[in-house]
Amino acid sequence: MESETIQSPSKSEHSLPIADVKQHQNLGLIEKLATASEILPTLECQMCQEVPLPPISSCENGHNVCNFCRSKLLICSLCRGKFIVDRNWAIESIINSSTFRCINSTIGCPQILKGDEHADHLKSCEHR
Repeated sequence: MESETIQSPSKSEHSLPIADVKQHQNLGLIEKLATASEILPTLECQMCQEVPLPPISSCENGHNVCNFCRSKLLICSLCRGKFIVDRNWAIESIINSSTFRCINSTIGCPQILKGDEHADHLKSCEHR
């Protein structure tokens, strides 16, 4: 008798037998995502408290730092940990797929853009 398998909706090549899935310590399907106000502190640079444009660096303890702040630091100012070479792809993905007002919205820019559209927009923003 063949064992029943569970397939990921987007990656059927990664299906596992149900017995193996039950042994994993992962969560099930998402019922409700965190709100913007709940997730914002996780996205922000731990130094300047602004949402950074990728690439985003992290220290060995997971504190995110924007490129501007990272260029001024040798070690993480929160935990004194070393910075790792790898980018924080998970946080970058969340930022790139989220929408934000242009940083120049306080001086009149009406644009609302996805995170990965900001860099190009800022080069030609009429309100910079």
